[in-house]
Amino acid sequence: IKDVSQSHKKAIDKLDIYPFTEMYNKGWFNDIYKGNLLEAKKHKKEILSSFIAEFGVIDPIIHANYENYSGLDIELGSILAWRVKAIGNVKDEKLSKWDKSALSHSFFYQLARLTYFSEGPKLIKQYLNMFGIHVSIESNLKNTRFDSAVMLMPDGSPLIALTLNHDRLDYFYMTLFHALSHLKLHVHDENTIFIDNHKLKEDTTEEKEANKSVLDVVINTEAWKASGLNLKSTAKQIREFSNHEKISPSLTAAIIRYINKDSSSFYSLATHGKLKEAFNYI
Repeated sequence: IKDVSQSHKKAIDKLDIYPFTEMYNKGWFNDIYKGNLLEAKKHKKEILSSFIAEFGVIDPIIHANYENYSGLDIELGSILAWRVKAIGNVKDEKLSKWDKSALSHSFFYQLARLTYFSEGPKLIKQYLNMFGIHVSIESNLKNTRFDSAVMLMPDGSPLIALTLNHDRLDYFYMTLFHALSHLKLHVHDENTIFIDNHKLKEDTTEEKEANKSVLDVVINTEAWKASGLNLKSTAKQIREFSNHEKISPSLTAAIIRYINKDSSSFYSLATHGKLKEAFNYI
């Protein structure tokens, strides 16, 4: 078990808020401690201290857009634990140097065109990695219930972390683009983490800005207006527009639903069962 530097002293004082048993049962300590749960609890402080030792700021400013976020210790502990694990998943990746100016209109436009391919999710991850952006997949803990988080890692490189609550392409694409918009507009240092549940209303200025940004950069505004696509459009019309614009019909359907504040239309275009296969995640 590793020693912990003075910079983590404050975190160590709060280790009791971390969901230790759940973390143990998920196998998060397998590289740290080999004993059973009963024995592990006797070394709780040392195990948790080692778990968080490498990952920088422990008490970020949390911008949470999901229902009934309380900020209570039981929920905060789960968020902080999940954050450390999401960072740990990709900490050994060697990516290009991150430059925030790369998040241009062209960057988003080209990214959206990758959705057109059958291996869109894999290509998108590769594309983001080329620009120094990490992508981490980690499921929710018992006391968390969000879709995505965006933050900076201790070395300053950005991380888009996804829970993949739904194995659907439309969900993945909108969640990812929303998170990237937060990265472009709102995440400026490692002390901030934006967490989203995309079923909820855009109650804050930041959420409205992120959603508007997605629409501005993903689709050709003139082509969209000319298409007249709406909730009464047919799947054939959506596919024809998507083929013309070289984007996934799943993304087009998701945009129509977002614009019309609808969560159920065009379910047949959602495209199920592709994400966990693409990311080798169960």
